[in-house]
This record gives sequence, structure tokens and C-alpha cells, in this order.
Amino acid sequence: MAQHKVISRVSLLAAVLAAIAPLSGLTANPPTATAKARSNVEGHYYLHGMHEVGSELLLHADGRYEWMLAYGSVDMLSNGRWTRQGNRIILTPDLIDKRQPILEAQPLLPWDERNENDRLEQIRDAQNAARYQRCRFLLNNDDGAVDAAAAPPMIVDQPRPDATTATKAYHAAIATEDRRRGEYERLAAAAMNLAQRNADAATVQTAMVSARTARLAWHDAKEDRFRTQGDMVRAELAFPDYRPPEPQLPAACQEPAWVNAHDIDPAQWVRGFAVHVGDPEILVNYSGLYVTITYDDGHQVRDTTNSGGRVVMPLRDPHRVTGVDVVLKNRYDDDPSATPIATLHVDVADRRDGMLPVILHSNVITKPAFDQMTMELDKDGSLTVIDWAPLAGNSYTR
Repeated sequence: MAQHKVISRVSLLAAVLAAIAPLSGLTANPPTATAKARSNVEGHYYLHGMHEVGSELLLHADGRYEWMLAYGSVDMLSNGRWTRQGNRIILTPDLIDKRQPILEAQPLLPWDERNENDRLEQIRDAQNAARYQRCRFLLNNDDGAVDAAAAPPMIVDQPRPDATTATKAYHAAIATEDRRRGEYERLAAAAMNLAQRNADAATVQTAMVSARTARLAWHDAKEDRFRTQGDMVRAELAFPDYRPPEPQLPAACQEPAWVNAHDIDPAQWVRGFAVHVGDPEILVNYSGLYVTITYDDGHQVRDTTNSGGRVVMPLRDPHRVTGVDVVLKNRYDDDPSATPIATLHVDVADRRDGMLPVILHSNVITKPAFDQMTMELDKDGSLTVIDWAPLAGNSYTR
């Protein structure tokens, strides 16, 4: 349907004033009625009075608005136009163009420091996994779990300890920690010596269990030393500046060093190929999308995007990447034959390394938070929601 341009009396008057201003000295472009109606309400508003709910509203001078609400794991966003009708502010979201693709590839980017750090972290994770496999005493059980230490119980209204008693207990705790650390080091070395000499599995397992028991005993002694340090402080003594050494383990069991790409010559980077899925407009990354990378020899590798919306693959020299496929499925649908929500195929022009950005336009598949929201402008300048049930009766203030 054709759109007709409507010129109001106000805008017509503004045009006439603009034409004669150089001759008469009159001021051109006076504020329109719409601008005057908005001038005293535009600004940044915050929701008040709702427990564990955060929400902000930004009314721009050009008639645009930005709105967000966060409640637990639920985030809502809305953008559109706002108008004023008397003492009411009406938010109308932008219409969604359903013809817009859900997944949209962007131009390939060169491999950069962020990608290199992701690749280095992958390498470090693999090194740690191999370390735990070699040095099984580092695990807290035979199922491969590395349990976090339990927090000490909260101490409430304990009487202040005697200074002499606290000091003796602290030094005794240090001695116990030193002794148990030495025992742990001795048994860890013995276990690794048996493993490297290919002793029978039962003997190696027994040695690993002994080393694990010693490690946990050392850890308990360290926690006890922390407790006695607290007693020293409560006894109004100086906080002990004691920093015991970490256990000296065999080289095969030592934690790999952290490496930052910033400290490496780019010519020495390990490099790889990465895919990132996100929405730059709302600064969100998307996890759980299926990514397949195809190489010039027909080989394919598959992975799912992580919490940062990324998949990072190592180089396959001399082979080059020729294609990328991204699939978005309902994460709650376990049926592998289920029709995906969206798919994307990208032909890649023979790239050794690089990063493919993919935009997921979530607004195409996400129902708007509201079709319209009306607010009452109160005398104190706050805006009270009238017709959107989740916030009805609650107010935004600047």
C-alpha cells in the first residue's frame, strides 16, 4: 500500500520560518509539539520495588527506546519507538522481519590473539587431562573426579583464644603440614617410579592410592594451619606471614605453565580455525550449536559451541578448510532426527587458519516480550506500568 507523506501545520510553519529567517532574523526550526511532549520524559529509568528483578528503560530524544529486564536466568530485551499521549508513555517494539535469516555468516577474519589464547587453553586442558591420567593420585577418587575442598564451618561467637595457646597451636600446625607435605612428596615419587618402570598394575594402583591418601592428609593439615592463623588474629596477635612451599612433585605431575599469546611472536603461534556464534547487537554468545568443519581432503571435524559461543580447531597442515556448517537445534530435543531450527553452510576459499563470525538473529525466533507497553507519567516524574501484567503497578524512576 502506498505511503503518503503528511505535513502538519507545525512542520509547515517551521519550513516557512526556515525560508524567511535570513531576511527577517527570525529563528528557524522551532521545537515541534512532539519534541516538547518528549522533552521532559526522555532519559534513563530504573525499575524499583520488585525483588530480584532488574530492569532499565532508556527513552531517547529521537523517539527510540531501549528496554531490558533480567530475572534469574531469564533476560528480555526490546527496542522500538515511544510516544506520549497525554500523561501516558507508550512503547511499541519494532516489527520483526521474518524474512531475515536466523543464521548469517560474516566475512572471514584473520586469526588473532583471542583465538590463539583459546587454542593455547585447549592445549593446556589436554596436557592437564594427560597429567591426571599419569598421576592418578592427583584425583580424589578412581572415577576421575577432582573435588573442590569443602569450606570450613562458620565459627560464630567463639571466645577469644589465649595468645599462648594460639601461638603453640599455630606452630604445631606448621610442623604437621611440613611433615605431611614431605610424606606426600615421597609417596608420589615412589608411585611414579613404579609406573615408569612398568610394574604390575596392582602394585602401581596401591602406590597411587597411598600417594593420594598422603595428598589429602597434607591438604587437611594445610586447612588446619589456616584455622590456627585465624585463631592468632582473634587472639589479637600479628597475622603470621608464613608462605609454605608447594609440594615438589615429579616432572610428569607438575601443572603446565600458563602461556599468553600476547607474550609470543605471532610467527610462533600454533594457530587453527575458529567459528564464533553470537549476536553483537545484544552482546550475547550462543552455546550448544553444532559446527562441522570440512577440509580439502574430505575430512570433517565436529564440535559444539562453548559458553563463549566458540569452536576452535587445531591446524591440519598441509590441509585447508573448504567449508563450515552450523546447525541450531532445540537443546531440549534429544531426537537426532528432529528437524533443526536453522542451518547454515558457508563455502570457505581454501583457508589455513582464521575465524568465521556467525550472527544468530534471535529476535527472528524469539517472541517479543510485549506487543505494547503503556506507562502512566506520575507527578514525581516516575513511569508506572499499566498494561503489561508482569510489571503492572510497578514504577520506573530516573
